[in-house]
Amino acid sequence: GGGSGGGGWKAFRDPTVQDHGFQWSKVGDPGNPSHFFDHPTPGEPDRPVGRVNYKYRIMTREVTVREWFEFVQAYAPYVAQNAAGSSQLLGGNNLIRFHGFVNGVPQYSLVEANANLPMIAGWRFAARFANWLNADKADAAWAFESGAYDTSTFGTTVNEYGINVITDQRERSEGARFFLPTFDEWTKAGHWDPNRYGKGGWWLYPTTSDTAPVSGHPDFGGETNGGPFPPGQPRPFDVGSYPYVQSPWGLLDLSGGASEWMEDVNFPGSPSGRLVAGSSIYATILDPAYFDFLGRATGTGPNSEYGVRLASIIPSPGTGSGLVAVSVFLLNRRRRPCARFSDEACRREADRQRRGVIPVLGAALAAALSSTALAGSGGVSGGGGWKAFRDPTVQDHGFQWSKVGDPGNEAYTYQPPFQLPRSIGRTNYKYRVMTHEVTVREWYGFLQAYAPYVAFGTAQSQGLIGTNGFIQFGGFSNGVPQYIMVEQFADVPIQVSWRSAARFTNWLHNDRADAAWAFEMGVYDTSTFGTTVNGNGVNVLTDQQQRSEGARFFIPTFDEWTKAGHWDPNRYGEDAPGDQGGWWLYPTTSDTAPVAGHPDFGGETNGGPFPPGQTRPLDAGSYPHVQSPWGLLDLSGGAMEWMEDIDDPTQPLDRLVSGSSIYQTGLEPGIGDRLGWFGEVGPASMFGVRLASVIPSPGTGSGLLLLWALHSRRKRCAPSCSPSWPRCSPLR
Repeated sequence: GGGSGGGGWKAFRDPTVQDHGFQWSKVGDPGNPSHFFDHPTPGEPDRPVGRVNYKYRIMTREVTVREWFEFVQAYAPYVAQNAAGSSQLLGGNNLIRFHGFVNGVPQYSLVEANANLPMIAGWRFAARFANWLNADKADAAWAFESGAYDTSTFGTTVNEYGINVITDQRERSEGARFFLPTFDEWTKAGHWDPNRYGKGGWWLYPTTSDTAPVSGHPDFGGETNGGPFPPGQPRPFDVGSYPYVQSPWGLLDLSGGASEWMEDVNFPGSPSGRLVAGSSIYATILDPAYFDFLGRATGTGPNSEYGVRLASIIPSPGTGSGLVAVSVFLLNRRRRPCARFSDEACRREADRQRRGVIPVLGAALAAALSSTALAGSGGVSGGGGWKAFRDPTVQDHGFQWSKVGDPGNEAYTYQPPFQLPRSIGRTNYKYRVMTHEVTVREWYGFLQAYAPYVAFGTAQSQGLIGTNGFIQFGGFSNGVPQYIMVEQFADVPIQVSWRSAARFTNWLHNDRADAAWAFEMGVYDTSTFGTTVNGNGVNVLTDQQQRSEGARFFIPTFDEWTKAGHWDPNRYGEDAPGDQGGWWLYPTTSDTAPVAGHPDFGGETNGGPFPPGQTRPLDAGSYPHVQSPWGLLDLSGGAMEWMEDIDDPTQPLDRLVSGSSIYQTGLEPGIGDRLGWFGEVGPASMFGVRLASVIPSPGTGSGLLLLWALHSRRKRCAPSCSPSWPRCSPLR
């Protein structure tokens, strides 16, 4: 449920939520009993506090001056000039200094001696800080003014009783991922212990104790920075100076940091401010025995300056957490009417729900209950726990697929320059690959589906919407990004980042479910996406390296892609002695590099330099007579395509790409398309997308179509066929 006074907000999990450099403490035990605090007004009923019906997390310590300074620097280009030097933004006590404006942008400096103190700021700027984290620290004005709290509501008015009240949004917005804690959330994080008495109980102080913390330096037995110190003891100011004094959930400095802002308004009927709680290093006359006591809070105006300790939703568990995914799916399904589907799709959806088969379980259910294991199947090269399988529920999703068979084919030994030979292209299972690359039109469909869930900071990134302006960002409407497709380029191959391609893969794997989780888990766990510095001081990727067990759609490995482009099980004909299969040097069923040029003039590829006077056709499938042995189109001259493989699994920096490209016409097809060639690029680079997939179980419609296609592929053209005449193919 929502927090106290939490309005429309409901707890949820999100695999994309980040730590943003802060340490977080998880607070569990949902549904704990309330504590009844003696109301200070005689005759008023006791006030229940601290019960929360969901799990959440909260900053282990308060936001420091150094951390706040980063926010101030980011906010500087957008802050109103009359607020640029305010103590509500920069903190009392001269914590951050204002130095005027340069080209209209305020200039600030950090006093290094204050850098690790707890920051104090106005509530409204604390709300902007929460918005900024909620928007993944996006560099845009909206990132500070909306998301968790709508700052356009901030102000005052005179109510019907002549009282000056605040108009500020009272509670976090629906879908907020970072927020100021309610007093219930803060109290539970500080005082509730699920293991006390063996069944759970409350501590009177946020130090896992019923005795008030002792004011004093930690070297002399002190337990808090708040309150009057004994004579002669210096006061340590930095956060975390009392690491052994913690709440039951591991929070530090709830006593003696800075009195902290809550989300709650002080008087819901006539709100004039917000609640604050806790003793403070900045008000040492406050006795911790009083101000740290369970249930104690006070109200103050939003322009006062107090400490900031945010709360947040909990990131989704790693890939494979089916039960959590199912619960999120059901939550979203209730909010999304069946009318959004066609009648037939709606019937299938209702049927699936009655049977209890939820799309997010995808391959896990199919593999466990109804899939037929492939004879001789095995994991992909470097494919982790993934094993090939068949799945009767796997769909085409509107794409044309080419089946790749002949499991256990002979590997090709490739000699990269200045490296040891490597064996490539062997797979021990059957699979299928998209016949052509994903087009701008097809990507636009994905983008429209992802728009309600995309992080604000990436909504207009080229890595998501593609290069060359084929899809354009049209701003936000009710918080949802709007996109426009340029119809002229709808059928050209899209170029996007590897991580966006991974989300597209997740979406297909989850049967295009209309929910945030459908884009963030299933095949690739997007919560792993990031970088870290390894033991050698090298900045390496933390991204999940291979597809998850049970994946039904996936970015192909270099082996899968190479086999689909170059291996021909009938290379030497049925009458050849021994094994009739073999490798073609180019993905055009040829040992001769494809000719760059327009198809009407004998051209075989869109890649490479064109002859003078020939226009370059851009659409996918412009060379239907030029195919791989399995019927794939545009492996030469489409867009250079992403592979799943990491360049060096022990020190991951890049992913592999391969193929010549319409977008890099300086790369000769004779080089870029040759068997074994690949490049290595970072995941934020932008290249083409052609997914692979498991094969539907026999007996399904798509399975019969693929079998028919495989039978047709056995028909081969004679060597004397004219180059301009369509070759026999799996689709003819």
